[in-house]
Amino acid sequence: MFPHTITYTHNRNAYIKISDKGSVLFSIPHRLKHNQPFLHQLHQKAETLRKRHQSRTKIEQHNAEGIFILGEWIPRNEFLGEGKAIPSQATLEKQLKTILYEYAHERLDIFSQQLHTPYRSLSIRKAKSRRGSCSHDQRIMLNLSLVYLASTYVQYVIAHEAAHLVEKNHSPAFWKLVESLFPNYQTVRKNLKKLTIL
Repeated sequence: MFPHTITYTHNRNAYIKISDKGSVLFSIPHRLKHNQPFLHQLHQKAETLRKRHQSRTKIEQHNAEGIFILGEWIPRNEFLGEGKAIPSQATLEKQLKTILYEYAHERLDIFSQQLHTPYRSLSIRKAKSRRGSCSHDQRIMLNLSLVYLASTYVQYVIAHEAAHLVEKNHSPAFWKLVESLFPNYQTVRKNLKKLTIL
């Protein structure tokens, strides 16, 4: 049996979440607590998800030697300055937010102009799962974790959210817009799903 945690809830549906380290969190409705066929099926699904997670490419954010920024490994001294200590997590995140914001803002402006549709604002936040979002009032959010990925993936996510400025769903019309902004999106999207940021 793999490492796991079970939480019983009053929710209607069960769900499974795989942590970055590969442990499994089950959230199970009380009414299904003793339903053995259901629990067996849930464990099988969890094992499939866990194996898929283990096969993903793991991307390290940073360590004492350096940091990944837009897919490029930058030595610590080059990023921080010679002899400087590693900053606090809050300070580091502030620097990375600025880097990602400046990179994304330039590209979002280009995509927005191509679509003849303005956006209201761009923000960079730490998010648990979503790589980005576009609200109904044209506010775009990008996940800070994108800063660790290669620029190709970041550009795809920006194009994806920019397309939502026009189409607020994932209809065929939406994907045509994505393709018009980022022609190679299908390959990049497929590869992006295989990545896990540590």
